[in-house]
Amino acid sequence: GAFFATSQAINAPANIAIQAGDGQSTTAGTAVSIPPSVLVTDTFGNPVPNVGVTFSVVLGGGTVDPTTPVNTGQDGIATATSWTLGAAPGGNTLDATATGAGTVTFTATGT
Repeated sequence: GAFFATSQAINAPANIAIQAGDGQSTTAGTAVSIPPSVLVTDTFGNPVPNVGVTFSVVLGGGTVDPTTPVNTGQDGIATATSWTLGAAPGGNTLDATATGAGTVTFTATGT
């Protein structure tokens, strides 16, 4: 069996990484085909369940659903329901933030 040091915070969120949905391109004003998702891990690289991840549009004027935090599952993954790009062609960015783990930024291009 595995032994863990009890002095370390096991399963405390420490890192956030893009799981899927970055770098997409789609028609402006429509949703990307792969909803953005992130993986939250602890300092040992283990997935952390039940961490609230907030997705928020930064650039491009699109919308993300939901605007409330999405909890990570047992696999440490949280996925937005949808990300709709802004109506104007060009760059769009979306941040995903998990308390204690930081923020990652997704990019997409509206065509």
